[in-house]
Formats: sequence, structure tokens, C-alpha cells
Amino acid sequence: MQPWNRSTWNRSTWNRSGTHATGRHGRCRRRLILESPHVTSNEAQTTTLGVLDIGSNTIHMLVVDADPGSRPNPLEETKSTVRLMQYLKDDGSIGKRGVKAILDGVDKGMALARRRGIDRLLAMATSAIREASNGGKILRAIEKSIGQPVTVLSGDDEARLTFLAARRWYG
Repeated sequence: MQPWNRSTWNRSTWNRSGTHATGRHGRCRRRLILESPHVTSNEAQTTTLGVLDIGSNTIHMLVVDADPGSRPNPLEETKSTVRLMQYLKDDGSIGKRGVKAILDGVDKGMALARRRGIDRLLAMATSAIREASNGGKILRAIEKSIGQPVTVLSGDDEARLTFLAARRWYG
């Protein structure tokens, strides 16, 4: 089989969004995903995904069914309001009560993830953790709590993802 890439597809049957003319959920789209040498059959099945967003104002856990080739289907979410600015000290660190608020929010999100039986977790932290003078220590505490590394988004990545989310939600 020829190596898989976009140029090997019959472009005349694909529309601007990259989905097959038979529709986003058409059999041709699924067959191409399943036949890609870069995707194993296990990866091409629906996955229950948990997305943990550790921000400056909220800790947000969103659980979705992620089916390759289609939009994620939100199942359930939980948010904990933390408003970390109120815990910021003069030295740029987040105080003990703020760290506790973060960890409590993470625990609440992980309880939802366990209850929903997620297959995979994507955990991201934004500017609050990135810019706090004790951000590394907080990050290690979060990683210990969830049992995996947390991606700390750069300012550019955070802005790009915020834009994409707003564009998706508001058209």
C-alpha cells in the first residue's frame, strides 16, 4: 500500500473542510482513517477523553467521546472556581490556600473522570501556573495527584487554543 498522505486522496471528492463529500460520518472517511498506517485499529475507535484545564479562574474537566473523523461529543463537565489572583503574594507565588483550591479543583475533576471511566486524559495548565514563582512546585503536586505529566501551555498556544474554542462555539 502506498504511504498515506493527503496528496494520495482523490481531491475531487473532498470538500474544503477535508471531509468526504458523502459527509463527515460517511463510510469513506472512516475507511481512510482505519487504513492509515499511522493509526492502529485501537486508535481509530471511539475513546472517552478527559480534558483537564487548569486556569487562573477555573479548573475545568470536560469528558467527551472522541470518535476519529468527527467532532468530540461532550458527555459531562465540571468546573471549580478558584480565582487565583486573590491568592497571589507579593513575591509572585500562589499562597497555600490557593494551592489547596487548585488541588481541590483537580480532585473534583478527576473524580468525574474516574466516574465516567475515561480512556485518556489531557491535562493542561495556563498562565497562572506558568507565571507563578512557585509554579514548578504546584505543577509537581498536580502531577502527583493525577498520576501523569501536565502540559504547561505557552502564551501563544494558550491564545491560539482560546481563539479556536471561541470560533467553534460562536461561529
